[in-house]
Amino acid sequence: MRYAKGQSGNPAGRPRGVPNKVTGEIRQVLTKALAGQARELPGLFKQLSPEQRIEALARLMQYVVPRLKEVEVVGDVALETGPDLDRNIRQLISDWQAIHE
Repeated sequence: MRYAKGQSGNPAGRPRGVPNKVTGEIRQVLTKALAGQARELPGLFKQLSPEQRIEALARLMQYVVPRLKEVEVVGDVALETGPDLDRNIRQLISDWQAIHE
């Protein structure tokens, strides 16, 4: 390694954790572009099938909820399948809609 850990060849450079200028500008443009769209999301979600809503929520959650570390489950785990799983998914969607309407 050329430099010691935590050091660089440019000590007066951009501080750690500060985004570069282009990243900051892109973020500002995207934030302004999306700001007006937030109010339309509930209506857009209503147009989706339950499966599409789950997919959309799963994709959007990564930007709102921090990602959790993977944990190993030791022991027997019973997985729901069939009608119980479908019923539980419908109930989750219904609960979510009731909270966000």
